[in-house]
Amino acid sequence: VEALLAKSLLVTAAHDGGEPRVRMLEPVRAYAFERLEERQDAEDLHRRHCEYFVNLAERAEPALRGPEQLAWMSRVDADRANLRAAVSWSLRTGWPELGLRLASALAKSRHLHTETRGWLKTTLDAAVDLEPQLHAKGRLALGGIMGGGPAAMEQLREGLRLFRAQSDVHGAAEALIGLTMDTDQ
Repeated sequence: VEALLAKSLLVTAAHDGGEPRVRMLEPVRAYAFERLEERQDAEDLHRRHCEYFVNLAERAEPALRGPEQLAWMSRVDADRANLRAAVSWSLRTGWPELGLRLASALAKSRHLHTETRGWLKTTLDAAVDLEPQLHAKGRLALGGIMGGGPAAMEQLREGLRLFRAQSDVHGAAEALIGLTMDTDQ
């Protein structure tokens, strides 16, 4: 990394989280992406990239509602392009479950609501034979992010049905809370 910085192929940028971020200049990034696509293991590298950001989102999920919320929001925001790329790859290559895990984990992050809502809709539509727990979580996340109304209620009811079918008391309680909050509006 230091050698690439010295040759001006990478640049550093300040980051609110304390550690500096390194990024490629656009022409260098485009060239590197072209070379990546020529590799035989390109799909494996894309999958590993996607899995890394799914794991980051799932680590961020509880922290986005806790005392470290601002630091995690900043971290997630700094990686927005990588998150987009991960969801896009998951849909393009038949791994929508990975994109759904990522979107569901970030659903409570208010600053990503618009994007996450689109990711949730697209990944839920693309995924078939979903693991029931992931399907329920995705429906709950989409219903919660939609901001009320009949379509949101439908998503929350479906999430509730799926959670109940799995005897997931915690998930069912979250869905019921969402349904109750919607009727209060």
